[in-house]
Amino acid sequence: MQYEIDRETPSSSQPEQRASIPRLPDLLTSIAVTLLGKEAPLTGDEVRFLRKRIGKSSKDFAQLVGLTSERYSRIETGAVSLTASNDKLFRLLVMAMSVLGALNKPELMERVANQTWATAIGPERRIIARVDAACEWVVETKAA
Repeated sequence: MQYEIDRETPSSSQPEQRASIPRLPDLLTSIAVTLLGKEAPLTGDEVRFLRKRIGKSSKDFAQLVGLTSERYSRIETGAVSLTASNDKLFRLLVMAMSVLGALNKPELMERVANQTWATAIGPERRIIARVDAACEWVVETKAA
């Protein structure tokens, strides 16, 4: 899908031009879906876009992911890269907090979750999230 920006021609009484983007919410959702499904790690700008898309302040999102506001700010500005675990956590949180109808698309499920995601919760336990054959999320806690 491609979007073109329609420009209104200026009238003699109004010399400025304005641009409108048709179906802007659909465009923003498509961008979010693409970012969530990409294989490369998220950049700071992408993290910021996704956070704003779900309507969270940077302070609130930092608290959700267990980071200080300062550390999270450095991630968004690109001064610090995301760890692999934080990248996965950020994507999962954004998906969970997004409008499920807009993001619950088979192509997203395949691109984002066609693998097993795991993170440690201490030295002896791991949380593992994967998508089963029915395209449903399965989250388990197992010994490390």
